[in-house]
Amino acid sequence: MVSGVRPGWDFLSTTRALFRELRHSAPKKLVKVPQMFILTGVTVSFRTPIRLYRGFENSTAPPQNNIMKNKKLRILSALCVAIFAPGLASGAAIAVTNASFEDNVLSGNPWADAIPNGWFSEGNVAGTPGAPTTDPNFNNTFLELSSAIGASGGDGPNNLGIRTGGLIYQDLGVLFQPNTTYTVDIMVNRRGEANNVGYFGLADITGATMGTAGATDSSQITTSNQFLAVSSLDPAAGNVATFTTGATVPAGNVILAVGATTGNVVYDLISVDATSVIPEPSSMAMILLAGLGIFRRRR
Repeated sequence: MVSGVRPGWDFLSTTRALFRELRHSAPKKLVKVPQMFILTGVTVSFRTPIRLYRGFENSTAPPQNNIMKNKKLRILSALCVAIFAPGLASGAAIAVTNASFEDNVLSGNPWADAIPNGWFSEGNVAGTPGAPTTDPNFNNTFLELSSAIGASGGDGPNNLGIRTGGLIYQDLGVLFQPNTTYTVDIMVNRRGEANNVGYFGLADITGATMGTAGATDSSQITTSNQFLAVSSLDPAAGNVATFTTGATVPAGNVILAVGATTGNVVYDLISVDATSVIPEPSSMAMILLAGLGIFRRRR
């Protein structure tokens, strides 16, 4: 084991050991750097000053040694990027067109059969803005004023209703990314004492469900006429949809779908987030130790 690296993954001690090996491997011409360095918002503090090699041009070491040491430094730089960059990735929202179903005007009516603008029905009929569009073969979705059913807590005046067996879907216009976790959340309402079951989640271009589908069961929601995020519910009442890709991803764009097993399901604001998967600490430690081995080899 490299001196200074404790068993298991310890970021600070392992990084100190890395720079200590670099200091010992480089020629005598060194330059002090501050005790803090910053990686895109992540600040790491060291208790002792760190010295980094500045250049080989005035070194008394033989030219071949300089070349070898320069190569090692380039390899070390690449290893640092491989180790630290994945951990700096953060989640990002994927835009959903008409996510809270407000684009259509109900013209004073409390509700209307409709395919929301930006969405498609199960019969592949596209919703349009303005006056509601319907699917003559699969008339299973509607829009209504939340105030008309005595519901509160939604996002905007309209909410979506889906009858038994109905669904809508949307192509989000972005490709699946490797090593990424997708999370879908939605707001659900128990309308009066109605008991119904709905689902939502991601699919590929073939319509196959990706990962774990989200689900809602209004019979397990104790508060009626109140829109609640599924992520805030007890597991029996609902769960968010999740899907994690590996190095190989499904073909085509990300498809978002919402449907009802038993209606009438009442939904509002839906969201999709994508977060890069961070490699396990043990994997990063192995990369780091491999880098240290390069510097110890020819000391």
